[in-house]
Order: sequence, then structure tokens, then C-alpha cells
Amino acid sequence: MIMNIRKFALVAMTLSAMGFSSMNAQTAASAVDGKKQTIYLSANHASTPYRIPAVATLNNGTVLAIADHRPCGADIGNGEVDLYAKVGTIAANGSYSWNPSAIDPSVSGGLKIADGDSSNGYGDAAVVVDRESGKVLVICVSGKVVFSQGSSLKHNKMARIVGSADGLSWETPQDVTTAFFDNLLPSAYTMFMASGRMIQSQHVKVGNYYRIYGVLLVREKSGWFSKSNNNYVVYSDDFGASWKVLGGSYCLKGGDEAKVEELPNGDLVMSSRTSGGRYFNVFKFTDLNSASGSWGSATKYSFGGSNSTNGELMLYKGLVDANGTEYNVMLQSLPTGSSRSNVAVFYKAFATSKTSWAVSDFTSGWTKGIEVDDGLSAYSTMTILPNGQVGFLYEEGNDTSNADADYFNIVYVPLTVEEITGGAFSAPATGEPEAPAVAVETPAFSIAGGEVEEGITVTISCATEGATIYYTTDGTEPTTSSAVYSGAITVNKAMTIKAMAAKEGNYTDSEVASATFTIKSREVVATPVISPAGGEVAAGTAVTISCATNGATVYYTTDGSTPTTSSAVYSGAITVNSAMTVKAMAAKNGYYTNSSVATAAFTIKVEAVAVSTPVISPAGGEVEEGTTVTITCATEGATVYYTTDGTEPTTSSAVYSGAITVNSAMTIKAMAAKSGNYTNSGVATATFTIKEVIVEPETPVEPEEPETPVIDEALQQAIVAAQEVAACAGVGYPSSSAATRVALDNAIANAQAGNATVSDLENAVSAFKNEVNDIQMPEDGVTYKFVNVAQNGTRYYINYASSGISMVTDESQATEYTCEAIGGDEYAFVTSDGRYLIWKGPNGTEGWLFWKKTYGYNSNKGYVTSYNSTYCDLVVEKLTNGGNVSASSNADLFGMMAIQGMRYSRSEYGYFTIKSDGTFDASSDPYYNSSYSSAFYIVATGTAAKGSRIEGTTAVEEITVERVADDAIYDLTGRKVTEMRAGEIYIQNGKKILKR
Repeated sequence: MIMNIRKFALVAMTLSAMGFSSMNAQTAASAVDGKKQTIYLSANHASTPYRIPAVATLNNGTVLAIADHRPCGADIGNGEVDLYAKVGTIAANGSYSWNPSAIDPSVSGGLKIADGDSSNGYGDAAVVVDRESGKVLVICVSGKVVFSQGSSLKHNKMARIVGSADGLSWETPQDVTTAFFDNLLPSAYTMFMASGRMIQSQHVKVGNYYRIYGVLLVREKSGWFSKSNNNYVVYSDDFGASWKVLGGSYCLKGGDEAKVEELPNGDLVMSSRTSGGRYFNVFKFTDLNSASGSWGSATKYSFGGSNSTNGELMLYKGLVDANGTEYNVMLQSLPTGSSRSNVAVFYKAFATSKTSWAVSDFTSGWTKGIEVDDGLSAYSTMTILPNGQVGFLYEEGNDTSNADADYFNIVYVPLTVEEITGGAFSAPATGEPEAPAVAVETPAFSIAGGEVEEGITVTISCATEGATIYYTTDGTEPTTSSAVYSGAITVNKAMTIKAMAAKEGNYTDSEVASATFTIKSREVVATPVISPAGGEVAAGTAVTISCATNGATVYYTTDGSTPTTSSAVYSGAITVNSAMTVKAMAAKNGYYTNSSVATAAFTIKVEAVAVSTPVISPAGGEVEEGTTVTITCATEGATVYYTTDGTEPTTSSAVYSGAITVNSAMTIKAMAAKSGNYTNSGVATATFTIKEVIVEPETPVEPEEPETPVIDEALQQAIVAAQEVAACAGVGYPSSSAATRVALDNAIANAQAGNATVSDLENAVSAFKNEVNDIQMPEDGVTYKFVNVAQNGTRYYINYASSGISMVTDESQATEYTCEAIGGDEYAFVTSDGRYLIWKGPNGTEGWLFWKKTYGYNSNKGYVTSYNSTYCDLVVEKLTNGGNVSASSNADLFGMMAIQGMRYSRSEYGYFTIKSDGTFDASSDPYYNSSYSSAFYIVATGTAAKGSRIEGTTAVEEITVERVADDAIYDLTGRKVTEMRAGEIYIQNGKKILKR
């Protein structure tokens, strides 16, 4: 702000010319008695007393004087207390006239600004005047709680009263108790703002007001059973509506009534009354705007006397000494007598160049100036007047017999600086005061804010000619240190512009104008549409481009580069005669954003050649079984795909590589394809049915007696033995298609025909027994039982129960296990309730039937609840005499399955075995001796026992052919059969029959 300091022409004069003979002579009270005016009169003990003065200079140059009116006769909390105000105007002769004029305004014609009653009083006014608006702010204590009697549940109240700039009209008091107790100091019991003068900062302005400071005396808890009175300096940036504690804590613990003043650099000094003197403390700011900083350590200075009431602390800047040197002089008023008497003013001068302040600056060097009253006198306050004098308002006792009585008159006296300092200093000017300062007009924005287009310009103007405009664009409050407005401001993003104006001379800064702007979203031009959208097209294809945004211009390229508004303007269809990439964007004048880029890549289509439809030969119809069908395609290099079930062929169907044999009714469909620029052929179809073959029965001819082959006894025994072996089928035996099984069947047939020897049979049997590759393994999903046949013939079945696994001889109690193929030749077996069979090696407790590989299962009951190779490795493996397992001591192991598992600490196989006496034994490792018998059969549930030996022979000992009258069927060797197989010839009722 450009400060408006009222200055007057400095008149050079000597102190002797002013009538002062000494630079530091003390002015006696009698010297100013003639200027004193009693403006509030407490006539005697029978009348209502006036107490606690507050004074301020209004912006129009008049003086505002406020005092308590106490019908209750005492402080707040004892009954009714009111607040009265008067406005004093100085005349040309230096005398003052007061409005209202009554010295006891409670009787008639008074200006009551706060009307108390028996339940709610108003008192101890603290006053300040806003230097710009001129409004008056009063903060006072209210309610009906005595300061010393408050508690956490019983507070006094605080009130805020706002007066007009002339001091003659006032708003109804506002209850601001919450702002001070709940929001500021919630632990306080009682409090009040020190009466007299609050101050307004010369440096910090927030929003519409310069910051206001005041000092609270707060009674609060300081221990379990004790309380203390503490001083807090508080500040307000909204003209007293809300408050904050400066520094976050008290500035003096155990304080009393206090005052605060702003130092030239913006720091603060606090002065609190105490017996015989005052405590001083200084707050040093680190950031004025945020009120950051810290208090020093409060220190006492002794002024003498009991100092039993509060006084005023005020800095008077620019006083001059006899040499014309300017000083900033701090004034402190207080009673100096042994009780409430002898109110005087002390002063201390500081060089105007001083910029740093400490507590020690105020704990020495004070000089006693004028003693305003040499009798009973108490509270005092003061204000600087427009003519350079000091308006002094204080309590003057009217009962000389009792210095502690509450009956005082409120007296006003204007004092010159020379009178205050005994001639040591004088005011910097004399003469008539300037006219009140004029407020600069608030700046105006060309656009008041709101949603605007990006790039809009905003101008700022001020109606006050010659004023300088300062502004910010980040929402912060502008000051005279902010940017100076010199031209239109461009708004390219959301922002808040704030502006204030100032002018040199007798002007106060304008209020702050504010305009908040947001950016209107630009409409985006629609992305052009290219048609067709790209791909393979015929040469000469016309490509069009359109845009849905009306009035937009389309720009395009055909070389794949990104179009801009400098590219070709679209005006008509583009002809595509070669491969190209068309890109397009659209733009429109005005508040629009260019569209996105559309892209369409084109290649020139080369007409594809259709592959010839395949030819199926023959073309279909009724054919004989075994007919071969060929498929050809005239397109060289084409691949033919076909189906035989009537479904449509695709390139995923079977590839034709040779003639197709028709053995049953079928529909062959074929199509052909070729890579490159070819399209697939059409589908050729040929449907075939099988021609029925009727075999005419031959005239029965008596068959010749077949020549009976000569088979000796040794060969016959070998045939029977071989047949017994060949009858072994199922899990653990060679599969039905195993080469060793086919060879054994052929050897038996040859031997029966007399074309094989005993040695041939034995060799075939040996090969059959030693088959280790093509073995019939368990089937996934098939249910099995496990049976072990001991050497004594007893059959032992595995039985699973909740208590574990046991061996039973009753097949009906055998547990059914479902096979699960694990992978490779590994199979797991699981019960219907999810228990997997695992096998324990020979070193376990007798009778337990599981293999223990590791310690991962939850019980030793022969099962786990999920198959896991960490727990067990199970392999179903064929066990033979001459194969991969040595079992020479027990010849009947052939064809059975061993359950194999890897032992935890040794790489041995463990087998379940039954000793020859039929009891279970697990006392030693496998192969430890040769006393172990056969391993387990795996028997499919619901079928004959696969793996059971077939006793007896199936060989034909004698072949005879005879006629029968029934429907018996025989094969060509004369064996009687129960059913015919397709493709075989049989004899029935003397006729040959071909089974289709």
C-alpha cells in the first residue's frame, strides 16, 4: 500500500522558543489541568460509576471515547454493565466539543452502544478504526461470569460491535464467544481482550482488511488443581469475525492486562502489567503474510509504583529532537503511585534506521515524562490526533479517601509531544490537519469472469485518475509489490485475476477486485470418413471423403504423410489407380479443434483364377464292395481335399493322395485349392451304395473224409500247454494285437495241422511270456479290484475302510478302485470317496498296504486325498519269469501286475507279496530271499477275472464234419462258433455263408 502519513510543515524552532528550558524537564500535572475535560462523570458513591476508558481517532479527524457504565457497581459477572460512546470534535482554538454532550449520558441523551442487563453485561471495550473504510470495531467481554470464577463448563462471553465511520451509529452486539473459546482457545475458563486500544497493521492486508492485533488475558488450567492467567496475542484478518493465536501459544505465562504495538518492520512488542513494572516480549516474524515467527523470552522492567492497573503502549513515529533528528518514540502510560494514582507517561526513543528488534530493547532506558494526574488515577489509554497531539483518556478518582474505590471520572486531555517528553521531542509538524484521505476506486474488469474461450483478452481499468493498478493471476492478494498492469491480459487457462489500485498522495488503496475464469471446451471437428475404408480395390476406384461437421474443410494427402491445413483441400473424388495411403483431417474456423486424422490404405486388386472343380471317378451310384474311387483336378498344382461322410470339405479336411476304397455306403465330397491368386474350386459330390452279393448255395457234396493229421502225444501235450498260455488275456498279458500273441495263435494252429513242432510251440510260448512292450495296461476310467493269489491258491482282495487297508478273501468285500491315467505307463487308483491307493514298502507294520515315499500325507491308513508324485510314484508293471523281474522261485508269477513305488531313501522297488502259507509278511526287503509268491491281479469290476488262468485246453483233438439239422454254425476248420465275424466264411446247414 502507498501509505498516507499525515504530515505537516515542519516549523523550525528552538525548545526555548516553545517555553521549555530543559530537554528532559518533566511536565507537572498542574500544567495541563486547564485542558482536562470530564466527559463521563461518576458523581459519588451513590451514583452509577463509569470505568475503563477506550479511545480512537476516527478517519474524519474526530475522537471516539468509550467507557463502561456499571449499574451493578462492579466488573462483568456482577450484574448490568453497559457501553457508552462519545465523539469529540476539536475547535480552532484547540477545545473539544462532545456529542452527546451529557457528562452522565445514562441520565439523558447518551449514545449506548451495548445495552446490558442483570443477566448479561458488556464491558472492557477494546477499539480500533479501519484505516480504509473508517468503520469502528469494538471487542468486549460480556455475559455474567466473574473472571476469577469461570470453569471448563462456565465461560464468560465475548461480543463484537461494529460502528459507523463517524462513530454515531452502531450495529447490535454480535456474540462471538465461539470464535474465542471453541475455535481459538477451547481449554480456556474465562478471558477478555485488554481494554483501550487494539492496533491495525501497517504491513499486512488480507482480503478487504488490514490485519488487527489485540491481547487476551486468559484464565486456564495449568495443572491438576491449579490455574494460571496467561497472555495471548491474537489477530484477525476479517475485521474481528474470527481470530487466531499468534505464534500458536501464549506470550507470557502468569500475565495480567497487557497491550501490543506494531514496530516499524512489522514485528510486535507486548507489554503486560505486573507489580512495580511491566513484562515485555517481542514477536519476530519470519513471514508476515502467514503470521509465521516466534516469541522471545518475556522480561520485566521496573517502572516503580504498584502499577495496579493497565495503561497504554503506543509508538509515535517521526518525532524530532532539538537537532531536528527524527526518532521513533515508544510511549507507555501507567499509574506510578503506591496504589491507583499518579498516572504518568514514560517514553523511550529509537533511531528511525533501526530494523531489528529484541526484548532487551524494552527492558532499559525508559524516561518518565509527564505525570498526567498527581492524585487518584487508574486505567489510561491514548491516540495520536490529526494535529500531532496525543489524545489522552484516563480514570480520575473522585474519592480521595479511598484509592481502591471504583468511582472514577473519565477524563480527556489533549497533550503535546513536548508536554509528554518534557521538551525532549516535538511532533514532526504543526498546523491544520489534512483533509481525510480519499479511497482509490476499485478496479473494474472488462469481463467479469466465468467460462470464456481460450485466448480471450481481459482489460482492467480504474476510475481514479492517475492510480496505478497492481494485479495477480494466481488468486493471491495483490499488493504494491505485485505486477503493474500495463495492457490486456490473455486468458489461455483457468485463472483468477485479482487487482487493486493505489495512488500517491492523500489516498488509500482501493479494495481488491476479483474475476475467476474457466476455459470453455472447444468443439472438436468430426473425423473425416474415407469411403471405401481401404483395402484391395479395382484400379480406377473412386474414393470420397466426407465430414459430419457442417462448414468444415477437409485436407488430405495420398502419400501417407500426415495432413495439415497446408495440405491439399478436398474438393472431389480421388481416383485410385495404384497402391496408395489416403490420410485426411478436417478444420473449421472459429472456436474449434481440428479433427483426428483418418487413414485408408489401398492396394490394387488382381483378379483371382478359380481352381477347377475336382472330378470323382466313378461318379457315384451302386458299386461292389471294395470299389476304388479316384479324384482328379485339371488345375495343375492344386491340392484336393475330401470327405467321405457327406460333410462339406475345407482346406482342413483330408488331403487326397490316392484311390479311396468303398466298402460301405458313403458320400464323397471334394474341393481343390491352390496358393497364390486363386479362389477355391466348387465342391464335387459322389454318393455310393454297396451292391448286394447273393451267394447261391452249392449242391451239398458229401465231404471227403479229411485226412487226420498225425499228432503224437508230446506234440498234443505241447498244444494243450500252449493253448492254456494263449488263453491268458487281460491286464498284464500281451494285448490282443501283440505280435507274440499272434505268433502263439499261429504256432498252435500250425501244430494242430501237423505243421509245427513241440519246439515251435515252446518258442512261441516263451516269446509270449517274455513280452514286455505290447502289454494290456489298465484303462482310464475303468473300475478295478485288486486280488493276490497265494501259492496255496488262496485269493486275497484289497479292502479299504476308514481304519485303513486290509486283505480279505471274500470278493464281495473287495474295494472297487477307478483307474486314472497319470501319464506314460503310470496309473493311479482312487475310491469313490476320493482316496488314492498308495503303497508302503516292506519295512512297515505287517498288514499295511501302502508305499511310504515321504512324510506328506496326514495318516498311515493307506491312502491320500489327492494324487501327488511328492507322496508316491505308482507304476503298474508286468511281472514275468523271464522278463524284467527276477522271480525264478515262483513260476506262477507270469501275467500278473506288480505295483511299483520308489522308496524314500533307497532306489528299490517294493512289492506286496503273500508267502506260500497264505499269510502276509513285510519283514524284509524285496528279493531278500526267494520265498515271495505272486504279485497282484488287477481285475476289472463286473467282468470275469482278467488274469485268471484258464484251465484245460482249447485245442481240437479230432476234427469231424457232420450234417446237423439245427442252426449250428461252424468255421471252415469245423469248430462250432457262437457268432460270426464280418468278412469270414462259415458253414450253416451245409451251406457256405459270407458274413458281411
